[in-house]
Amino acid sequence: MSVQHIIRKRKGKANKRTPSSPKSNTLLIRLIRTTFFLLLGGLIVYFYYLYEADKIHEFFSALRLQEHLMTGTEYIKNHLGIVSVFLLNTIISFGIGHYVGKRKQYKRERK
Repeated sequence: MSVQHIIRKRKGKANKRTPSSPKSNTLLIRLIRTTFFLLLGGLIVYFYYLYEADKIHEFFSALRLQEHLMTGTEYIKNHLGIVSVFLLNTIISFGIGHYVGKRKQYKRERK
């Protein structure tokens, strides 16, 4: 058995893979991710503080969530056409994106 036979270049999918692009690890994305986790941690600590101080009920009652929910439902009832157009536009946009993504994936798998 020759040395060339042992060390020959492999053929197949493993050699065709490209390394992930360095654009996905930019500083901006890392900064946004870090900021998100810091804010999430701060929010958890704040709610724990409110829970321990027995003020969490006051906090949520001051938000008046039920009044805002009623206002939102009234807006939807009064402006049904605008809400319908917005939802239809969103569904169509996601549908086109899904279709294009599936086509690209199918083309990549065929090669």
